[in-house]
Amino acid sequence: VVDFHYKNHVLNILNWVAEEKGWNKILNVDKDCGNLKSVHYSYLDKGYPQIVHFDLFNNFSWNGLTIIGNQELLDGVYKKGNLFCVSRANEVTIKLMSRLIYHGYVKDEYKNDICEYAKSNTEELTTQLKTFLGEALANRIVSNCKNENWNLIAECTSEIRQMCMKNCESVAKLKKLRFKFQRFFSPQGMM
Repeated sequence: VVDFHYKNHVLNILNWVAEEKGWNKILNVDKDCGNLKSVHYSYLDKGYPQIVHFDLFNNFSWNGLTIIGNQELLDGVYKKGNLFCVSRANEVTIKLMSRLIYHGYVKDEYKNDICEYAKSNTEELTTQLKTFLGEALANRIVSNCKNENWNLIAECTSEIRQMCMKNCESVAKLKKLRFKFQRFFSPQGMM
């Protein structure tokens, strides 16, 4: 997660590190309405090509709708070695939702971590998911994570998307803006 006020500075640091390591930039793309910057570098290790991939998030979003705001992501960071990482609740939420909301599945390499976290931190994960999925769907998703019912979770993709559109912070802002815009064109007391 990067405060996007500092995005160019962070990209300069990544490019400097890449140059020092002898990596070649092979991809530099903006995604999710500018809320995700994806940068890929390549290098050879014992004759085999390797990829180093960085995703810089400004909010955790889906199609431009903020699911977890940048400030919330940055407030919960902890230090792991030389890196600062988002809170475990945010990390697991991103692992759970990132492929699911876009493509309808949970990435295999994340399933064990999600399941273990759901079992040991049920209330925390449910609270996190509740903010954008509502209580009933959040409870169902966490229960299915604990029981490793990945197919049942995948079947909820459409419902998850609908709830995100209904509950995301960005939608609330759009509704307020729409109301203010309508007020501009309507006589006072007529709405």
